[in-house]
Amino acid sequence: MTGELFPTAPGENLQPWEVGQARKVEGIARRIDNDEEWHATALERLHWFARQTGTVTCDSFRAYATTLPEPGNPNSWGALFSAAAKAGWLRDTGRVEKTKRPSGQARRIVVWEFVRDRAQP
Repeated sequence: MTGELFPTAPGENLQPWEVGQARKVEGIARRIDNDEEWHATALERLHWFARQTGTVTCDSFRAYATTLPEPGNPNSWGALFSAAAKAGWLRDTGRVEKTKRPSGQARRIVVWEFVRDRAQP
């Protein structure tokens, strides 16, 4: 992506959360654009796994998808779940868990729910 998603004109006041949201959207798009093949493969596997289990966290998916190579950027994991939610087949349950991965430093992760199959092209 080139340029900012939400450029501001002089005198235009955006709230800090609006700037943060714009940066988040931009970052997710960059993660997908920079590793399209990984993203497409991971999304297929995530769909299958979520459909089988009903609920999924990034930890549970990563534990299942051991043959999936690590993405070029670790933020790609989050972009994957954001893309699934945007597509409408995963939904944030409002519940969180502490990650079991030592590198996650006990941060909270979202519990996602599988809501429907993807639309077929």
